[in-house]
Amino acid sequence: MELLDGDTRSKLAILSIEGNKRSRTSTYLSGEIAKDFDLLHIKVPRLRNPRRFFYSIQGIPDNAKVLIASSNAILTIPLTLLRRRRPMLDAGWPLIDGVISSRRQYGFLGLRALMTYVIDLLAFQLSSVVLLESEEQLDYVRKRFWVRKAKLRVMYTGFDEGRYKGSHKKENLISQNGEVKRVLFRGGNQPEAGLNTLSDSVTLLGNSKSIEFTIISKGFEAISLDQSNLRVLNLELNDDELFAEIKSSHVMLGQLSNHPRLSRTIPHKFFEAAFFGIPYVTSASGIMKFFVTNRMAFGFEGGNPYSLIDVLNETLADSGEMKRRASLLSEWYQENASQETLANKLIEVLKRG
Repeated sequence: MELLDGDTRSKLAILSIEGNKRSRTSTYLSGEIAKDFDLLHIKVPRLRNPRRFFYSIQGIPDNAKVLIASSNAILTIPLTLLRRRRPMLDAGWPLIDGVISSRRQYGFLGLRALMTYVIDLLAFQLSSVVLLESEEQLDYVRKRFWVRKAKLRVMYTGFDEGRYKGSHKKENLISQNGEVKRVLFRGGNQPEAGLNTLSDSVTLLGNSKSIEFTIISKGFEAISLDQSNLRVLNLELNDDELFAEIKSSHVMLGQLSNHPRLSRTIPHKFFEAAFFGIPYVTSASGIMKFFVTNRMAFGFEGGNPYSLIDVLNETLADSGEMKRRASLLSEWYQENASQETLANKLIEVLKRG
């Protein structure tokens, strides 16, 4: 972006590796940020092309603040070594949490786990500020990676509202009595997702005439499930298709296990449900216990298919309570995790440096 004469905005360079996702960081880069900062999106090639990699690193303006986008923490190391710059890091969570704890990709003799831990350790130590997804994650990172609390900030993951062009309010489905109620699960098949718990629940319900389940999970194969009340979409939907599924659901399911990682992480779909105003049913362990206790979500005993069935039946039978909790969750979202709120919080962090 070329600055206009008299434009006093500071430059903000956002670094990511070519081909890497940066979904968290993209949520914050709304129009609010552009009012205060001239955004320079720099995609760095992978190290197998060292000449282009070095050229990209050297191309960062000396007077620009630098933000390493989510899932690109490794860039902190060469940036510090080659340019003597201490960037801000939008980590969200440690890489070892997402790659090892969540997906169990340990590698040969656990070397991948060790290397990932070292990358996390160096990235956190070398960054000037680290953004994390929750207070619980902040406390975990501080203790496990010996990071000073003063450099850690909480920034919710949120939802990129710019991806959705229509009205964010859901259709008035929960007022329609006597019809089949649609329950949606969407997300990856990591251990904390608890898809085995959902599979058991679907099996226990049999071919229910009152509840229809939809599972959107690329790579999930319901080999043992042959139920007339189950749809499995084992593919990646575009935004329009995904949001149509969300808005036409009576209930959205969160994480369904009792995995230790749930004590500090908040899934993306939680923010989607909050934005669209969809009643949210989740394992009541970890961070979600706060939202269940404060009547913003419906909770059950994680990993227990019988408990999930009981809570679903109770929830779907009380449309008034569904509306109340969905409304309270939407209010919490607007105040604490909307795109505008998060963008303004990032502006404040950037200005303080």
